[in-house]
Amino acid sequence: MVRLRLWWLKINKPLLIILALLVVVVSFSLAVYWFGWDWTGFNRDIGPQLKPNEQYRPEKTLWDWMQLLLVPIMLAIGGFWLNSKLQKTIEDQKFVQSQYASIVTYVQEQHVGLVTAYIRLFEGEGTTVTGEAFAKIAFKADNDVMRPFRKYQPLLDKQTIDKIYYIHNILAQFQDNPSPDAIEGFRSWKAEFYNEISDARDILQPELILYRKGIIGRASYKPQGD
Repeated sequence: MVRLRLWWLKINKPLLIILALLVVVVSFSLAVYWFGWDWTGFNRDIGPQLKPNEQYRPEKTLWDWMQLLLVPIMLAIGGFWLNSKLQKTIEDQKFVQSQYASIVTYVQEQHVGLVTAYIRLFEGEGTTVTGEAFAKIAFKADNDVMRPFRKYQPLLDKQTIDKIYYIHNILAQFQDNPSPDAIEGFRSWKAEFYNEISDARDILQPELILYRKGIIGRASYKPQGD
């Protein structure tokens, strides 16, 4: 409930500001009407009746001063607003570029880790050893997968995290002296494990990760300078 309230306030902040300004303007207008504040210049008083060739020079009112100050104030506010928007745009671009660069590095390291794990298990010494020796190979393969993941996990989206944990959980089953039957069953699962790695590599696209995280609005982001 609190999150929803904070989200509503964030989304409707400009609307709240406009409503607050309207309340102030209406309250001020009613006060001028009720109390007859001549000094404001907003009432209907047009001055005394003058004889021919006489000139009426009223004192400066609040409205007169506002007319003098309105243009420079609006220019100052407009300049500040534009500068703030530009600064925020620059900061957002720097943030996205920083996130993109880090995720690109992660994706490269994760690809290497996945391929290395596959080779250890199905094309290297993992194809012949059994028992504790295979458990050590499975541990090394799991470490190949999880090392870059642990390093960059705060930058990743849920889909990527779930996929890497799924592969980790498979490898974790064989790190405690697995039986020969379990090892043979795992080796017969070679094609399926390769497919899991291929699916992970499809998910591991920097643009898609940024998009799924909500950092960019589309999945076709190209960093500046490319």
